[in-house]
Amino acid sequence: MPLVIDPADSRVIYAGTHVGIYKSTDGANSWSEADAGLTTRDVWSLVPDPRSPGTLYAGTAGGGVFKSTDGARTWSKASDGLTNLVIWPLAVDPHHTQTLYAGTFGGGVFKSEDGGVRWSESNEGLTNRRIYSLAVAPDNPATVYAGTSGGIFKSDDGCRHWAPPTNTLSQQLVFSLTVGPSDPKTVYAGTGEGVFLSSDRGQHWSEASAGLSNRIVWPLSIDPQHPQTIYAGTLGGGVFRSTDGGQSWRAVPAPLANQVVFAVAVDPRNSATLYAGTAGAGVFKSADRGRNWASINTGLRNPVIKALVVDPTDPMTLYVGAQEQFLGSAGGVFKSTDGGRSWVQIGAGTIRRRVFSLAIDPHRDGTVYVGTDGGGIFRSTDRGATWADVSRGAINENVAGVTPIQQLMHPRPIFVLAVDPNDSETVYAGTDGGVFKSSDGTKTWSEVNTGLTDRRVRALIIDPQDSGTLYVGSGDFSDASTSGGVFKSTDKGKSWSATALGNHWVLSLAFDPKDARTVYAGTDQGVFKSQDAGKTWVGVKTLVTAHYVLTLAVDPHDPTAIYGGTEGNGIFTVGEWP
Repeated sequence: MPLVIDPADSRVIYAGTHVGIYKSTDGANSWSEADAGLTTRDVWSLVPDPRSPGTLYAGTAGGGVFKSTDGARTWSKASDGLTNLVIWPLAVDPHHTQTLYAGTFGGGVFKSEDGGVRWSESNEGLTNRRIYSLAVAPDNPATVYAGTSGGIFKSDDGCRHWAPPTNTLSQQLVFSLTVGPSDPKTVYAGTGEGVFLSSDRGQHWSEASAGLSNRIVWPLSIDPQHPQTIYAGTLGGGVFRSTDGGQSWRAVPAPLANQVVFAVAVDPRNSATLYAGTAGAGVFKSADRGRNWASINTGLRNPVIKALVVDPTDPMTLYVGAQEQFLGSAGGVFKSTDGGRSWVQIGAGTIRRRVFSLAIDPHRDGTVYVGTDGGGIFRSTDRGATWADVSRGAINENVAGVTPIQQLMHPRPIFVLAVDPNDSETVYAGTDGGVFKSSDGTKTWSEVNTGLTDRRVRALIIDPQDSGTLYVGSGDFSDASTSGGVFKSTDKGKSWSATALGNHWVLSLAFDPKDARTVYAGTDQGVFKSQDAGKTWVGVKTLVTAHYVLTLAVDPHDPTAIYGGTEGNGIFTVGEWP
């Protein structure tokens, strides 16, 4: 959740979310939607033009860059020339504000010199092209820093050429960069291993994390009136403050209701006022430098539903897995018996974790499975009235290939559950450590990962006509490599082989209900289709921008009707590319 305070009026604040952009004109006491024309609503970055009040740029997950010149009332696309539309950071040249920089997730850095009308690639020497952060030196705008999944690169010629990172940070995920406003030689970096400091414009770096009990630092924000005061937001530890230029840190006295902090902003006219954007609990405000915080979310919406299933014997009965916060630990299962008009929580005394997956046994009436974080698998045989933990502590994942960021965001999750359509005793669980299988009605579990070279399983489907054939989708955004893809097993998971769809983060899979050789895959780059059981794949046209396709569903009566759910861009229908 990026947060931006209007440089001309600190009562005006903008917040980017997974469901659009919101604006407050009363110091965050109330919010209203401000995203007309924003066709991709998953917003990863927001930056204002410091010299043109009302002009803002938004970077989105799959839709590229959008621009507003009327204080976010309307937006228009500003992505011409961008060959990668997954935009993480944006930066504006403070002296020549028509000059912009966009960091992409895999495509490197792009530059515009006409306010976003046209972009060109600026990657010479940039050997790592997953860009998490950008910063422009305030005294010399030709100097630009880029934080990547493998250290900090620096350009001294307006991004024409890049110098590689120093050894100190060459292996670090660099989530944030900020340059000292009064001393531009000083640069701070927030990384997956704490805060690092350079006093010589990035030539040398030293760790500056004393007192940080949580080392995964996402945002960094400098108090403009007291530049020795810096705030750091962490993934799980809340907000920390340093009053000595990063030499030491202390957690702010009052913890936030959600300690996963993606944004921190300091009021430029009253630096005692802070704002913090969290992962799912919205925005918090402090009027006393972080001693006390208040939730300020009137008008903001961000419901978090991770899973939904419909009872095949009674379509009016639905189950959803919900959580209180995007990365919070509290969650549960809710049930509706009237087609979703009303809901009641079920299993509250047993299921207290975040719910990632749900599955219904198609042959055992009333049997429902729930997968949670913490390796939990729960089963009900009476339509959710009572639950039993059937994981039996067996889902102990090998997380050697999972980054610390991912482990924090999703500790031992059961991302997907599937019941063999021909054998109710056989159940599969997809996790960050691969696939687990039970062949005895969940009495015991075992790993089935031979040949599965990427074990971060996000999707799993079983061929309804031949339950020995399975497909899994794998991969994750936090990885710097080009892994992930669709894998296939023809022996009930004993062995796996990669299909032709690789190098994608595969989030969802679905069969054509009338032809199981036809498989659909929802990925970070849209929808793909195979008509030959995974041997070849082609891209699929959607009516809206469809990156990060989290779920797919095919109409069982009309297989040409296919629906997809996205992160931040709603539901869409699909059709083949001509």
